[in-house]
This record gives sequence, structure tokens and C-alpha cells, in this order.
Amino acid sequence: MSLTYNPAKVTVANNTFYDTSDGGVQGFYKANPTIRQLLRAGLVAPAQETAIWGGCGITISLPGGIAAGPPNTGAAGTLDALLTLASSEANLDGFTVWDQALATVLNPSVADPIPLAGGGDGTNPGGAISFFPLGSGAEIWVQCTQAVATALRSGGGWGAQSVYWDYTNQLLLNAAGGTAIAVDVTGVSVNGNAMVVNTAGTGWNYSGYAALIKI
Repeated sequence: MSLTYNPAKVTVANNTFYDTSDGGVQGFYKANPTIRQLLRAGLVAPAQETAIWGGCGITISLPGGIAAGPPNTGAAGTLDALLTLASSEANLDGFTVWDQALATVLNPSVADPIPLAGGGDGTNPGGAISFFPLGSGAEIWVQCTQAVATALRSGGGWGAQSVYWDYTNQLLLNAAGGTAIAVDVTGVSVNGNAMVVNTAGTGWNYSGYAALIKI
């Protein structure tokens, strides 16, 4: 008996994030059974009164100074990470991801909403979201500009290009805007193959660009 098919000719479904697929979604990390052990969860800090979503640069703080009572039930010491949006390279500690972030909410007034971890109220923390700290080695899809995508697709090795973080719009830049962030760019997804968050931080933009950064 003989086999009539080629066992080496195997295909996979598009956008399943196998190495042979293409496409990227902001705020998710590339599956890695070792790195996933470093995934952490945190709460949006009381002072961070606007929502946080996947693919944001964050500052990670200890929970000192949180008022007792719901949702803390007087046990502030049980919280180990409070998250705010980073404002500069000096306080950039990691990046948020949606993976295993089960407490995010969807805005019912938005046609195509993104999952959001709600902001704090000035006294109590807001919603919960997952994150990876810098140095973890996680590869995370973040939004980038068209200029970054074009430059990266021109070639070059991992870490060959200096990149910068836009702390206002939460996206990757390749033009000097301060101190370059210590990440390696390991992939890029261009217009039509990328899902990123729109500039208002409410819905999805299907015409943007995404870069895979190793932090």
C-alpha cells in the first residue's frame, strides 16, 4: 500500500498566530509556554481616572495609600500591582495585554467596542487587566505608525532600529521623541492585516499598523 498525499505539505488557518500565519491584534502577546508563566494581573490605580486597554505602556506601583472598604475590603496589602499609564521612558515598567484579563468591560454605546479596564475614582482602584513587566521577554503586539511599519519592513535584524513610545497616543514611533525604549521589534503587521485601537480608545481600527515588540 502507498500513500498518495505529501505529509510535509501542511497549511494552517490564517490569523491563528502560528509562525506561518500573518496578522496582528494590538494588546495580545505571542503564545509562548515559558513566557506565559510571567503574565501578571493588576488593577488600574485610583489616580488613573481614565481607562486602560491592551497594548498600553504602564507604570507599575505598590498599593500603598489605598482607602479601606469596597472593593478592597480593608485589605489593601493583598493587592500587588497598581497600574497607571507611563508618562516617560523613566517610568515605563511594562505593557498591558488582554490575555486572561477576564474583568474588562465593553462600552454598550460604541458600535465596535474594545475591552476596557475602567479608571479609578481618585480613591479606589478601577478595573483589572493583565500585563508583562519589562525584561520578561514577552512579545506583544502594539500599535505603530505607518512610518514605523515601512521602516521595519525594509529589513534589518532584531533590535537594529531604535524605537520610541508615544505616551499620549499609546503607539510606537521611529522618530526621536526622547529616550529610545529598550525593546526589540520582532515582527510587523501592515494595513489590512492589523487590528489596533482607534485614537479615541473606544473601538477598533482595521486600517492601522502593528509591531511585535519583545520587552
